[in-house]
Amino acid sequence: MSFEFARRMEREADRIANRFKNDISGIKPWYSYAGLFDEPTTRVFVGLNPGGSSESEELDKRYRNRERVYTETGFNAWLDEVWEGASLPGASVLQKRAHRAFQDMYGSDDWEHTLRNTPCFNVVPFRTSSSAKLPSGAWNAAQPWFRQILQQLQPKLIICDGSGEDKSAWAALRKFNVIRPRKSIPTASTGRIKYGHITSGPLKGARVVALPHLSKKYFWPDDDSFQKLRGLRESRPSLFV
Repeated sequence: MSFEFARRMEREADRIANRFKNDISGIKPWYSYAGLFDEPTTRVFVGLNPGGSSESEELDKRYRNRERVYTETGFNAWLDEVWEGASLPGASVLQKRAHRAFQDMYGSDDWEHTLRNTPCFNVVPFRTSSSAKLPSGAWNAAQPWFRQILQQLQPKLIICDGSGEDKSAWAALRKFNVIRPRKSIPTASTGRIKYGHITSGPLKGARVVALPHLSKKYFWPDDDSFQKLRGLRESRPSLFV
């Protein structure tokens, strides 16, 4: 397998990141096996940008994570990487929340297989300690990169880790797509699960489900958000096919 598309887009991410190198802790383009980016797919899982500090960048180097996506079939960072603050693969709080979300969307028997076969990436491939620390201009600079990946994959379902209207995967989709109907389910605190489908352009017909960002504890203070997500799957199973 040549991984031609993934390698080309990784080089492009490195090129764009050079403008912001003093304000970021490296790049992390892919969270799943690079072969998944070769052709159209059923679904994608998209976040805003890689989190963590220089320690996370060092962990990526120590475990050769940027190389593993090309060498380990079925690899998935949400399951197989050791992240900052954890000592075992898949054991960080954020990783465990992603596992729980996929369990609620795809069931206890199929969730891991589904996650491993879902291309996972971010709108912005540059690592910062928080989304608020994204360098000025990085959001806009990454948009063409993000769009190219979606147009390559032509997903039938886009699952967003982040449903905010400012800077989030949901907001990035809305910059260049009309999403209707825009349904919203309030969850505990200020979190909302949003969903709809894209009505025009290259991604026309794709369904979108946006979760409250998994890293924001005030969005997920108890099981309420997960219960609402499971309820959405039970009431509208066709969203998640």
